[in-house]
Amino acid sequence: MGQECEVGMLRRWPRVTSLGFALIGVACLVWVLGTSAASAIQVSTPEAADEAMYYDPNGLFAAPIPTNWIAEDQDGYVRIVTQDEQISISIVVVAGSSATTAIGDAIQIVSDDFQGTPVPDPQATPAAGDDSVALFTFDDGSSGGTLIQVYARVVGGNVFVMVLRGDLETIKLRQVQVDKIWQGVLIDTEAAATPVA
Repeated sequence: MGQECEVGMLRRWPRVTSLGFALIGVACLVWVLGTSAASAIQVSTPEAADEAMYYDPNGLFAAPIPTNWIAEDQDGYVRIVTQDEQISISIVVVAGSSATTAIGDAIQIVSDDFQGTPVPDPQATPAAGDDSVALFTFDDGSSGGTLIQVYARVVGGNVFVMVLRGDLETIKLRQVQVDKIWQGVLIDTEAAATPVA
């Protein structure tokens, strides 16, 4: 019986080996195509050392400014925008302890004529009993082509709010740069800095 088992395994070995090599080949092809597609989609990925930083005048936060983006100080907030103004990320600091309330306040600061309600999304609301972080999508871009998302995080007695607004297709093309800003904001630059997102 032991000898029959060995013979059966030896007969199947070439099929297993062929299947293994085929799977490795497919994985390599997917990796190469994925890498090519990602580099074709990406507009620009500046080196971290080459990035400019925006520093809040009150020392509350710092934010990276990718290549071909500019920071504009506004009344009560900073607006980081692409040179063609297709995408903007506004950063507002609101005193308070509720991320959800701060989102409403920040939207009125950034755009006093904004009228909208969040798109229903189970992941967009704060966790039950905790309002220290919130993410709301006000427009998913499916009908008008404009994406509007707002993220807020409570740190100490302040709420740091980021409002992303832009052409959905342009955001997809420049997702790496949007993520650099979204995830690269450092809170409290004079103390131990912590990322917002």
